[in-house]
Amino acid sequence: MDASRNAAPNYRQALLKAYEDEVAGVTYFAELGKRYHDPRAGRTLALVSELEKVTAAALQPVLDRHGITYRDTELLYDLGREEAQAQVEGSWPEFVAFMLRDYPPYVEAFRDMERIAPADDRPALHLLTLHEVAIVAFAELEAAGAEDSTWPLRQFLDAALPKR
Repeated sequence: MDASRNAAPNYRQALLKAYEDEVAGVTYFAELGKRYHDPRAGRTLALVSELEKVTAAALQPVLDRHGITYRDTELLYDLGREEAQAQVEGSWPEFVAFMLRDYPPYVEAFRDMERIAPADDRPALHLLTLHEVAIVAFAELEAAGAEDSTWPLRQFLDAALPKR
């Protein structure tokens, strides 16, 4: 019997949503990075886009193992761009405040997914959680005016990407 089929439907749905959100997030953050005239904001959002890409790549084999069908990558990229373009214009500090308000609940949701995940899925789900922790840590540091607020993003990428 295929143990992955025994995963709770809510887990499977949450896994699909997380994956598709990460894929769409690649272009969402890249597109947002073009909006801000501050080159530092653009570089930061390019880093966040890279976190989304790395995380989606870690999740895709999990969905494949569970036989979960997901939407086409290009379609998800288009959805990410559209969401960024539809977002109301605001300042960089306003966007950081939005991140601080809206992103922390994802950390708990991803931790909950880790707890109910089959053992084989946990490493990828832990990476999902850590990527969100890094984004929230960045936003906290940025809001506090830290000189190097992007270090949690870079640290995540250094740990998650294979060494060359």
